[in-house]
Amino acid sequence: MKRLDDYPTHELNGIRYRCGRVKPFGASLIGDGTVNFSVFSKYAESCELLLYNIGEPEPFAVLPFPDDFRIGNVFAMIVYGLDYEELEYGYRFSGPYAPEQGHRFDSGRVLLDPYAKLVGGGEKWGAEPSADETFRHRGRVIPEDYDWDGDKPLEIPMKDLVIYEMHIRSFTRDESSGVKHKGTFAGVIEKIPYLKELGVNCVELLPIFEFDELENSRVIDGERLYNYWGYSTVNFFAPKAGYAAASAFGLTAEELKNMVKKLHKAGIEVMLDVVFNHTAEGNENGPYISYRGIDNKTYYLLTPEGYYYNFSGCGNTMNCNNAVVRSFILVSYSTVCATGSRTTTSTASASTLRRYSPATAAERLWRARLCSSSSRTTPSSARPSSLPRHGTRADCIRWAASPRGDAGLSGTADTATAYAALSRAERSADPS
Repeated sequence: MKRLDDYPTHELNGIRYRCGRVKPFGASLIGDGTVNFSVFSKYAESCELLLYNIGEPEPFAVLPFPDDFRIGNVFAMIVYGLDYEELEYGYRFSGPYAPEQGHRFDSGRVLLDPYAKLVGGGEKWGAEPSADETFRHRGRVIPEDYDWDGDKPLEIPMKDLVIYEMHIRSFTRDESSGVKHKGTFAGVIEKIPYLKELGVNCVELLPIFEFDELENSRVIDGERLYNYWGYSTVNFFAPKAGYAAASAFGLTAEELKNMVKKLHKAGIEVMLDVVFNHTAEGNENGPYISYRGIDNKTYYLLTPEGYYYNFSGCGNTMNCNNAVVRSFILVSYSTVCATGSRTTTSTASASTLRRYSPATAAERLWRARLCSSSSRTTPSSARPSSLPRHGTRADCIRWAASPRGDAGLSGTADTATAYAALSRAERSADPS
């Protein structure tokens, strides 16, 4: 027996749809050809869902969200009769373009869903997009039916870990690796015996979420240079399609999950190197990819004049004092069955938390694994001069509770005021 809310209530050009479910955010397959789309925007005035056949420049359907499809600050829609394996999607938002107020809406931009579990457009590493392409990073829908066979993190004690830091592409890209699927998650699986021979029981993966290797790409002495390391994230839920041998078949996520499961079976933990403190959209001169056009004021820390605070050193800083953004980060952690993470420049994220004493905020961040758990240091260009070089739990708490660490932050409700105070404190700090 079908529920009443399982039936479409609207139809446009043969596409049937109805009001959707608020949670989970993103695009969720809820039946045979039925997809629930849910996206948050506090300040948008309206939203459209655009549906594409894979690789096509124009959408086959544009579905405006009726007013009654907006539930609080969430636009939600269930669409019926979709071939999700051949589907790409995006959103267009209308709202004020008033940078001085923090708003940068542009109804002409098609935007990537921040919660997309797969991103199309970058399946082949280094492939140049066409010059007239206006919507490169496209959301795709995947089923949540991967069989983990009871797999879970091994939880090897930290003191017993032998960690191999790994760049997925570099690890097997060279011919000397001897693997069939070079530079991919599948290639790592082929090298598990090699890792075991080395005595490794944990791999720490350099960024594996979707990023644009063509960002700031240039040719020097005839050689194309790429954004190779991936510390400029486009999407925090989708694995890098260019790292998957099966990306052309839409199986990037499955290939990553299979790699994690095989490593666990071999007794090897998996940790992720993640950068949650900024995105690939840069400052006010950067591109519209996702967050800027969906809800700029929610996702980013802004100055009173509407510019981007650049505490990450990469053009923008995520607004981690916002409950929606904090939830976004924590949900992202659950997308891969990994042991934990090493978060670069975690202090920029930590210091955006407010309404707690700094020591309490640092303690909570540590427990959430947002402070570094390895001996790797935060890059000096993004690290406050007074911050300890190693992100140990005790150091995080000591620094946060110190006169430099708590400057203007403790009990301060206004983020801009807090950051201004912190900046003044850092400028006056002894650089040594």
